[in-house]
Amino acid sequence: MPRLFVITGPSGVGKTTVALELIKQFPHLKKLVTCTTRAPRQGEVPDVDYHFFSNAQFEQMIARGELFEWAKVYDYYYGNRTLELDTLLASGHDALMVVDVQGAKTVKTQRPDAFVIMLTADMKELEARIRGRGSITEEQVQKRLEETRQELKFASRADKVLTNPEGKIKETVTQIYEALKSSFGVTMI
Repeated sequence: MPRLFVITGPSGVGKTTVALELIKQFPHLKKLVTCTTRAPRQGEVPDVDYHFFSNAQFEQMIARGELFEWAKVYDYYYGNRTLELDTLLASGHDALMVVDVQGAKTVKTQRPDAFVIMLTADMKELEARIRGRGSITEEQVQKRLEETRQELKFASRADKVLTNPEGKIKETVTQIYEALKSSFGVTMI
């Protein structure tokens, strides 16, 4: 039976990088493409990395009940469409979704059978990663660091918590695979 797997964690922890590596290694696992109102970052491909919408379009999706989870994060909407998830699971693929901690809380409520993996890192590493993204103010950096401290409290509700140290993506992916294998058996992905 296809399952929903969720990668979550604070800003800068490497959620997307880990997810992309998982998908590369396990072709049966398909990434659910998140909807957002933020502008594409350099190198992001619309409808591959994210579905990009205006605020008005996103709010219409909310009003029509098309999203099984959504939130406003750092002044932008993010969310995932129910139909897209259901279609992916119905096709026989396991689904992988990448969301912030706020989104993971909602997913755990809406889809309690989802397996949530929370990535963490040392606070100094996280701060360096956040600062490394550039184009954010010192005030924004401090706000994200405070939110990170709060988000780390979600670890007790996650199904698995793993540290994602800088430069150790392959090791993190191996740990995720081992966690999923022990929870679901060899054939889960």
